[in-house]
Amino acid sequence: MIDKKELILDSIIKEYLKRFEPIGSEYLKEQLEIKISPSSIRGYFKKLEDVGFLMQVHISSGRIPTAVALKRYWENRLLPLQTLDIGSSVNLKNSSNKTNIYFVAKFKPNNRFLEVINANNKYLVLVFENTEVLIEYSEVLEKALSKFINFSLDDLIEISYQIGAHTLHKKLKSAIKEQRVERSKLDELVNIYTNFNMKQDNFSDAIDGELIDKLQDGIYFNLYADNGYMMIKQNAIIEDEFAKLLIVGTIYRDFEQFFEIIKS
Repeated sequence: MIDKKELILDSIIKEYLKRFEPIGSEYLKEQLEIKISPSSIRGYFKKLEDVGFLMQVHISSGRIPTAVALKRYWENRLLPLQTLDIGSSVNLKNSSNKTNIYFVAKFKPNNRFLEVINANNKYLVLVFENTEVLIEYSEVLEKALSKFINFSLDDLIEISYQIGAHTLHKKLKSAIKEQRVERSKLDELVNIYTNFNMKQDNFSDAIDGELIDKLQDGIYFNLYADNGYMMIKQNAIIEDEFAKLLIVGTIYRDFEQFFEIIKS
């Protein structure tokens, strides 16, 4: 059996995301797939207002969804998150520009540890596929590192932290910052920074991709700013390269359309 209250709430959210103006009962009646009178729709409007899912901006206007309703809507629509398979980064940028949603993609190269070179017992050169790391010589570290040939840079970062090799850990973390980063629609991030009281450090980290490494995959609401925006962290394969994605926009952006355009 159709839950008419849920149907009307979903319908009004979808129409509002398209039009960005209050949705009235007469208009919504024409959009619904089931027959229901405008007076019945207004009755459901009142019930949805009472539970905090809709609000009326002006007495004579239609209704708009609240942030509470949109948070619930996006959680139901977008979870669970799966690794996105994006054939072209052009699709990603087109999607961002069309929906006014900011993204930053941090690419992770296949950075295997190839060898450790002893430079006259003064330095150790750690050779990776895409970078090199120079550290002061240590016989203990040389022997330890030789056991981890073909491990990834990420693996070595974790191992160095676990064994308490703090200098090595810091050097390896610096090397990973050289990863390629792409972003689009920075003005939306500026909008959130300006109007939702995002802290400056978090704003900077969202630009350069540092925030990606601080978050688990998932959807976040008002984590680093006031209520009214959302942030999604998830993995993606972009043109056969692995990347971590951070997607940010006000809660009233059409995130469903964002993902649909990516997949088109």
